[in-house]
Amino acid sequence: MSEMVKSGSKYTDEDRRNAAMLYAIKGTLTAVEKDTGISKGTLHGWKSSDWWDTVIQQVRTENEAMYRSRFHNLVDQATDQALAKLPDATAQQAMTIAAIAYDKLRLSLNLPTSISGNTGTAEAMNKLMGQFRELSETYKARNINVVSEDGAPQIEGGEGQIRSDENGHEAESPAATK
Repeated sequence: MSEMVKSGSKYTDEDRRNAAMLYAIKGTLTAVEKDTGISKGTLHGWKSSDWWDTVIQQVRTENEAMYRSRFHNLVDQATDQALAKLPDATAQQAMTIAAIAYDKLRLSLNLPTSISGNTGTAEAMNKLMGQFRELSETYKARNINVVSEDGAPQIEGGEGQIRSDENGHEAESPAATK
């Protein structure tokens, strides 16, 4: 990492690595500035450097095994406690414990945690057909504007028919003016 240090810099590679590690842990340059005394401007310049992301990735890789180990220890202890209390649990509590444990197991194995029904193709097509039918009926209903002398609805746009405008006033259809 000696390529990190410019000649004449007052900060060593170790200072820079430490700052990057603190940033990986704390997440803000302000927190790193507070802990190290290195100005935020300097830290921002370092963060823009090629080596910064490499150091951050190294820190994350180094810590990943430790965090996994601690997580597994936590899960083991919680499971032991849940199993110890299970004989005294109500049926509802036991089912809740089992459901949560099963859900977390599936999450840890990167498997789905919910059941989603798969409607068949025919059912999906029937649902779409119903939606199209409903849209069609709505469209037809909006275009029925006038009742003929015999009481039958007349569809807008026919030859010589009268239609109503958006304010409900009668307006002659363009075909009727010919």
